[in-house]
Amino acid sequence: RLETNDKMYAKGLSLRNEFTQVGRSVTLTVRQSIYNIVGFKRRKEQEMGGQLSAKEVAAFYMDNVSGIDGNMVEEINKKTVIDTMLTLYTRVLCLPECEQIMQAYEALPTTPWKLYTLQEVVYRCGHSRKIVWLMVALHDKVRAGLLEPAEITVTNLKASTKRSLSDPILCQKMMLEHILGPFLDSLNIPAHLKSKLRELNSITAYRTLYAPLPGDPAVNTNWLFTWPMVGQMLINLLESAVLMCGSTNDGIYRNLVRAGRTTAEDLIASQPWAPMVKANHEEVARAAVP
Repeated sequence: RLETNDKMYAKGLSLRNEFTQVGRSVTLTVRQSIYNIVGFKRRKEQEMGGQLSAKEVAAFYMDNVSGIDGNMVEEINKKTVIDTMLTLYTRVLCLPECEQIMQAYEALPTTPWKLYTLQEVVYRCGHSRKIVWLMVALHDKVRAGLLEPAEITVTNLKASTKRSLSDPILCQKMMLEHILGPFLDSLNIPAHLKSKLRELNSITAYRTLYAPLPGDPAVNTNWLFTWPMVGQMLINLLESAVLMCGSTNDGIYRNLVRAGRTTAEDLIASQPWAPMVKANHEEVARAAVP
């Protein structure tokens, strides 16, 4: 028996906190909710010997599962939510890099990878390679301290806005493909330089082979000391245009997108990269003079 008001007050708070902790420990994340829906649908389809529609899945949860409301991650008594989850399974969770990124944020109090944030990623990118590039780039910015997880929102992922996260990141992908493709092809430089540069064909490769973040395994870059000037200049171009793009260059990309200058040729002909391209051509020509 609790003898004092203070003890009753403390006991009430303690019980509330204990129930809250239990609730958090058993609440499914978005990733887990999607797997839960896909697993249920597959099991039912095996039992039925046919297809189960999103509407039928939602109806099952509406009729048989209690405690579902609009504040829960798994608001799975609506056909539109089921449709979204099934789409995200095939378009996002089946991509190992994306699944790992989603899982990495589940230890945080809140994750940016909510249902409709992921839906916006799919909408903005379309192709799986772009989806991976966008999510890896956003995760890299968070790891580098350039972006807070809370900034990854539906609004900030939209195109052609002053705060768009997706515009500069997708421009960077286009620039990377152009620099490592047609631009390198146009330069009369040794084949081994082109081959080495083309190893830096993703943000993951850049961190693994050249520029790890604090806490990542160390990388041996002694090979750079034997490289000619043009090789180092090309890495500088890659870093400036793509792999180390900070807030200043992000703003440049946003302005270019809003101005309709969105081809790779438009981007690389813009400041500050046009002078770097010119300098690379001049260095190639200088080195070719006997």
